[in-house]
Amino acid sequence: MYKKSIHQNVITLIILFIAVTSIMLFFGSDAFSSKSAVSLGSLDDGYSISARNETNTSVKLSTFHIKNIRRGEIIRLYNDLPEDEIISPTIMFITYLSTVDVYVDGKLVYSYGHDYYNKGKIIPKKQHLITLDDKDKNESLEIVVVAGENGAFENFGPIYFGTRKDLVKSFLQKHRLVIFIGGFFIMYACLLLSLALYLTLQKKRALSLLASAGVGIIFGTYIYAYEDVFCFISNNDYFFTILEYISLYFIPLAIVLTIYSVQNYKAGIIQKIIEAVNLILPIIFIILHVSNKVHLSRFPIAIHILCVVDILFLFPPLVKRLYTEFRKEIESTTYTGINAFSYLTFGFISFMVMGFIEIVKYNVKIYGNNPDNFLTRVNYLTLGSLYFTICLFIYYLLNSIEHINSQYVKEQLEGLAYTDELTGLINRAKCMQFTKTLESPYAVVSIDLDRLKLVNDTYGHLEGDKMIRTFSELLSKAFDGASLIGRTGGDEFMVIYESPSANVCDKAIRTLEEYMAEFNQKKEKFTLSASMGYAYSSELSTMGFNDVFYLADSRMYEMKEKHHA
Repeated sequence: MYKKSIHQNVITLIILFIAVTSIMLFFGSDAFSSKSAVSLGSLDDGYSISARNETNTSVKLSTFHIKNIRRGEIIRLYNDLPEDEIISPTIMFITYLSTVDVYVDGKLVYSYGHDYYNKGKIIPKKQHLITLDDKDKNESLEIVVVAGENGAFENFGPIYFGTRKDLVKSFLQKHRLVIFIGGFFIMYACLLLSLALYLTLQKKRALSLLASAGVGIIFGTYIYAYEDVFCFISNNDYFFTILEYISLYFIPLAIVLTIYSVQNYKAGIIQKIIEAVNLILPIIFIILHVSNKVHLSRFPIAIHILCVVDILFLFPPLVKRLYTEFRKEIESTTYTGINAFSYLTFGFISFMVMGFIEIVKYNVKIYGNNPDNFLTRVNYLTLGSLYFTICLFIYYLLNSIEHINSQYVKEQLEGLAYTDELTGLINRAKCMQFTKTLESPYAVVSIDLDRLKLVNDTYGHLEGDKMIRTFSELLSKAFDGASLIGRTGGDEFMVIYESPSANVCDKAIRTLEEYMAEFNQKKEKFTLSASMGYAYSSELSTMGFNDVFYLADSRMYEMKEKHHA
């Protein structure tokens, strides 16, 4: 059973992984791109680049790299604008943490970032869209970039040339997958927040949903900020640059808190210390940035180290916990064949692996040879975040289904344990359990079926069983609306009303007597009659169930004596 469940879950997860990856690759391919956007020009060849008292000519911009750049260093790029017949030509490029001045034929046409630089603030990442005059075609282009931070950048992104409309359209098409994934995270978070609000109003636990919603918001925000989508929504570049770093720095804490809240996991001392560091460190970074001591852009390496520590000390116990829960679940008596823990574990491990690959890629890019290929262009953190969130969503879905199914199985098992096999009524054990939860006011009816022993002795136990079943059916029908109808012994029955209305017991007893009289006209081998007595909790000052039941039972025996007189 255990191995079979493992194999089924592994196969399902592999299929899920392949399906999601294939859909993303197809959706992000050029299959949906229009020709107008694809045919845009890219100014990549023929540059003269001046840096560090050296000038390199005939440079391909995409292959140019500069290591260990310092604040204040100046890079100058020279090229000629193309002669394309484009009305209101526009150039588009991105810069990181740097000022930019653009000259056309020696004339300054665009400037950005100097106010931030002069005030010692972090210069926002910026996607520049610069519209030129029609007469600027075939003129010389000079772009002057001044680094605003140590290690602000190491290379230059492509510079595109075309109309503003086509440039924006091209950007949106190339970021189609990113926009979809970020939107998925935001909608996912809104859905969970709505559900958490509903559960909170219902006074139910919603911590895990709030934590998961926080993860969705952080992931969506980081992806949109990192991939420059916000640049086309608002011109508040400073805010979105800060938002990118803050969301990145809180990702480790958000993931850990989500897993802990979902699993109700109690961390050890070391884990608690590391959790505190996950919370305190980003807050310290923000304080240092707000006080203009150290900018947020200086701390990615510190966060990477923290992530590695998380992977080594926090994640293994969590994975072990998930595995233990998975094994406990499939070995439980209420296991229904659905296991949500495997999906949560897979999503968690996927995020760890993808996050670690992204850390390695970042540091290779900074300190290594920075190869430019498909593998280095993939954002592994985005992929890991998507896999984790999808698996978390599936976990919630399957966990809900599993809870409903296991609850049904539990109810069925409890039904077998607490139901009288002969009559289908509640048995004595459940009756006693129910009475312990009673709160006043209530009413108790004690019932004893007459002449059962005589029928058993005269016609046999089969006929006696038939007598009990027939009486039980009439009892259930007459006392419809009672909180409990149970068989407490061979010929003994009990009925309980919670918050009873006036004369409810009298009415039900008279109805039962009418049903029995109607049955007795059928001339079966046996006739039905019963001795009944009832009592209300309001009749006794003590209001203890045993006292109330004793009073009802005493009245039942008074009637029984009359029947046998």
